[in-house]
Parts: sequence; structure tokens; C-alpha cells
Amino acid sequence: MAQIKRPATKSQPEPVSPGDSIDYGLTFQINVERNLSVWLKAGITSTVREGETSAEAWKRVKAFVDGKMDELIEEYK
Repeated sequence: MAQIKRPATKSQPEPVSPGDSIDYGLTFQINVERNLSVWLKAGITSTVREGETSAEAWKRVKAFVDGKMDELIEEYK
């Protein structure tokens, strides 16, 4: 029997609280020469800041790591 998922309401607590850790990382393989590839890795461990929602913290952490990965990829092109 399928369960019905109810939409989140404002009365539900945030999934993470100020001070909780968020880890996010990416690993990406690129070919730099005919038979040579490089593995690039970027990541961060951060905490949810006071007054920051879990969604805001995730967006901040993800934007940082994704930006760093873009920089690394450009370096090896």
C-alpha cells in the first residue's frame, strides 16, 4: 500500500539546526591528453550559521564547491 506524503508545513522543524555540519564534495574526471585523465576533487565541511535555514546553508555550501570545481576544470582544459 502506497504511503501518502504530506507537504511540509512551517510548523515542522528545519532538518538541520544552527551548528549542525554539512559536508558536500564532488569528484570529476576529465581527459587532459589523449591517454591521460585527471581526477579533480573539491569539497567543504561547513556549519549551519545562526539565523540561516537549512536550505540557505545548503545553497551556500553547494555554490562554493560547484564554483571551485568549475575553476579546477577550467585550469585543466
